[in-house]
Amino acid sequence: MRRNRPNLPPSPMTSLGESIMSKYLKVVVREQPLMNERPPWLNGLELDFWFQKSGIAVEFQGGQHFVPVYGKGALVSARARDRVKAAECASRRIALARIDASRLSYGQIVRTIKSMLAMAGRSKEAGRLLNLGFDSRAACRPIDIEAVKYRAMIRSRFGCPTSYRAGSEARKVASRKASSPTTSGIPES
Repeated sequence: MRRNRPNLPPSPMTSLGESIMSKYLKVVVREQPLMNERPPWLNGLELDFWFQKSGIAVEFQGGQHFVPVYGKGALVSARARDRVKAAECASRRIALARIDASRLSYGQIVRTIKSMLAMAGRSKEAGRLLNLGFDSRAACRPIDIEAVKYRAMIRSRFGCPTSYRAGSEARKVASRKASSPTTSGIPES
């Protein structure tokens, strides 16, 4: 997979989910991110959004992080890369937020980033790093609508488990269907 080989420039490929995530982050985080960045300490692995000065990284997690969209080996590899990213970010006190389609909303993104800051021992920094006022919430309303349409599309076209709330029965059923040997891949965009 091109995106994860070392010594390559940032990937120009962006999924629709990442595109929607980018719109939220432009409103929510006070810093402009480095997108599809491969910091040297990740040995060729890529962060979807890295706010270097703020010490925040955000990864959009498509279906391939949860079910064998591209085969069981690809799922195992994706999860291994996710663990490496998490460990490397934690060792540098970088708050790594992983967001899937079910969490694409202003409130969920803010809660997830605040939670990751707290886990990194940096909860008092949220007010300085994030735009949390009424204006940012209002600016995200059209993006929330776009995210709802996106979830409906990946649910209807692909039965993608990440379009359902984590832990819900519907997500469990969709995950079982996506993992069955008769199911073909579930592209995320």
